[in-house]
Amino acid sequence: MKNYPSLFFAFLLFNSVAFAQTQKFADNFELRGTVSPSKTRILWLRYKLSNEKQVVFKAYIKNGSFTFKGYIPGPLYAEFYFSHLPDPRWGLGSNPIFLSPGKMFVSLAENDPEHTKITGSLMQDDWNKLDLQKVSLRKGIDLNRDWLKIQAAQKNIDYKFITAHPNSYLSPYLINYYFDGLSDLRLDSADMFYTALNAAVKNSFAAKLLAKKIAKHKASATGGIAPLFAERDINGKLIALKSFREKSYVLLYFWASWALVKSTEDAHLRTIYNKYHPSGLEIVGLTQDFFQKDWKKAIENKDLRAWHNISIAYNAKVFDAYNVDSMPPTVAILIDKQGKILGRYLGEHPNWQRGNDNEGEFTDLEKNLDEVFDKQF
Repeated sequence: MKNYPSLFFAFLLFNSVAFAQTQKFADNFELRGTVSPSKTRILWLRYKLSNEKQVVFKAYIKNGSFTFKGYIPGPLYAEFYFSHLPDPRWGLGSNPIFLSPGKMFVSLAENDPEHTKITGSLMQDDWNKLDLQKVSLRKGIDLNRDWLKIQAAQKNIDYKFITAHPNSYLSPYLINYYFDGLSDLRLDSADMFYTALNAAVKNSFAAKLLAKKIAKHKASATGGIAPLFAERDINGKLIALKSFREKSYVLLYFWASWALVKSTEDAHLRTIYNKYHPSGLEIVGLTQDFFQKDWKKAIENKDLRAWHNISIAYNAKVFDAYNVDSMPPTVAILIDKQGKILGRYLGEHPNWQRGNDNEGEFTDLEKNLDEVFDKQF
C-alpha cells in the first residue's frame, strides 16, 4: 500500500485503551489477520472517532495470527503498529489501512508495509483501485526528474475520483488531504466537493473534519469579516482590532523569528509601512514565538519596531480564528476600515507554494495596496 497521505495532524496519545474496552456501542467489525515474520508478539490498532476520541486496541499474536473486534461509526482510516505503542504523531512508523464495518481479513508483513493486503473493506477496495492507476504512472519514470509531473497526474486522478464517487467514504479523506496546509485546492472547490457528498458519507469522521475545516477557512477568507481580538503589545498597551474600525486599514502580520532567518520580507514590510502608514495603514505583528527573548531580538534585528507587535504564542485562539498554522511561510491579512478581509498573502519561502485561500505573495500585496489607496484619492 503506497503513498498514504496522512490525514491527521499531531495529537498527543492519551490512555484510550480503556476507552476502547468500555465503549457503549456493540462491536460491528471483526478484523482477523496474519503477520509475517511471526516474531512479533504484540500488535496495536489505532483509529479516531473524533478529534477528542481515539481508540487504541492491543492484540497478542499467536502462531502468526491475531483478531481485533470493536466499534466504528463507519468506514475510516486506521493504523497498525508492531510491538511498540503507537507514535503520538499520526502516520509515523505505522501500517495504514481503511476499516469498514463487517468482517475483514488482513495480511501484514512487519518489514514491508507497502504490501499490506486487506479484504472485506469497501473503502480499502476504493483506495486499491485508485492506487493501481497511480502505479502505472510511476513505471519507467525518473521520479527525481518528473516528480512534479507525477504529482500533478496523481492529483488529477484523485480529483476525478472525488467528482465521480460522492458515495465513497474515501472521497472526504482525499479532499482533506488536498485541502490541508498549503495545498492548492481552493476553498470554493473544497466546498463544492463536500456539498456533493451524500448524507451517509457526510456523517463520517473524515467528512465532519472537512466540514469544520471549511467553516474555519470561510470565517477568515477574503470577503469575510475579520474575527475580533484584543491583546497587549510589547509595551503593555491593549490593542483591540475593533478600535481601528472606520479609522484605518489594518495589515495583520502573522510571523515568527525562525520564519525570517533567511527572508527579506522585513524590508518589504518597512517599505509598505513607510509608504502607506501616512495614508491610514496600520500593521499589527502577531508572533508565534514562545520565548520573549527570541521575539524581542527579532524585532530589533529585523527593525520591526515601527508598528504594533503582539506575542500571542500562548493564545492559539487568534491563530486558529485566522486559520494560520505552522511557519514558514508567514501570513499577511489585509483588512479594510469596515473590518472586511480584502486579501491573504504568503510571505517569502522558496519551498512553499500558494495556499488554498491565500491570494498571493507580498508582491501581490503591494499591488493591491496601490489599488486600495489610489481609490481613496
